[in-house]
Amino acid sequence: MSEWRYRLARQYTFFVPELVELAPETITGEWYMLQPEGYLTVKRGYAWDGASVVPDGKPLYILPAKFYCETLPGDYVRTTTRGTCWHDCVYQHLEELAAHLSLNVSQVRKIADDNFRDIIKQDGFGCPQLYWIGVRLFGGLWHGANRQTKKAGIDLSHLRR
Repeated sequence: MSEWRYRLARQYTFFVPELVELAPETITGEWYMLQPEGYLTVKRGYAWDGASVVPDGKPLYILPAKFYCETLPGDYVRTTTRGTCWHDCVYQHLEELAAHLSLNVSQVRKIADDNFRDIIKQDGFGCPQLYWIGVRLFGGLWHGANRQTKKAGIDLSHLRR
């Protein structure tokens, strides 16, 4: 079983301007809820590994009290923590979200990647453009490998609980 670096102790909501009015109604998935007003809520208990290839950065400052991670002694900015939470959750549900939003997977990936960059920039993390280039170049490869795992009948969903 894989160990996840982060796990949400409470749900966390992101506002995504690009998603406003794309969802015809509230969409609820295993680990998210997307509202027509552009709010994507990642559910309590969601776990993710943070930045996969490059470091998350060192925790330097306390985040607003809205964001809680059970695995951290405190909550931090100047890391990619919030951005990777958003990005991993959307990538995990790309096909499902694309179908509900009447978009193709590439369009949803672009929204995920662009918002990842914007979130880590808001959090004061250095090099957001470099990380954006990384997810644009390699995110599709990761997603393709993940799809192949699903097609092979390997269920990894229990690892996120």
